[in-house]
Amino acid sequence: MAQAGRAGAAAVAAIKTSTGLVGLAVEPNAPIILTKLYHRILRDLKAVPEDTLFRWHKERTINFRLRVMNEEKDIKSMEARINSGNLEELIVMAREELSRMPSYIENQYWKHDPNDPTILTWTWEHNMW
Repeated sequence: MAQAGRAGAAAVAAIKTSTGLVGLAVEPNAPIILTKLYHRILRDLKAVPEDTLFRWHKERTINFRLRVMNEEKDIKSMEARINSGNLEELIVMAREELSRMPSYIENQYWKHDPNDPTILTWTWEHNMW
């Protein structure tokens, strides 16, 4: 199995030589790493009530991405179907989500009062794209 992993990593490296992003190197084991991170996020999400939009959205997004990575055989096809950038970028985002999850759970942000003026809410006026 270790030999298959090295062969897969070599195949990925041969196909993908750059992420196209300065400072973000190609990760030969990106699907494996991302799958593990996504399973950790799904595990941590169990602490969030099932009826929250946050949990529903995260589970739906992650399960879609896991299904794509399971169905597709090459990195380019995975990235195209997921349509959220490089798998390496998704690894960075997943790690960030995992680092924020304890705070989200501890502070129970899903319970915030929409009338509380101390909580900033996103509006179209704040969207400066």
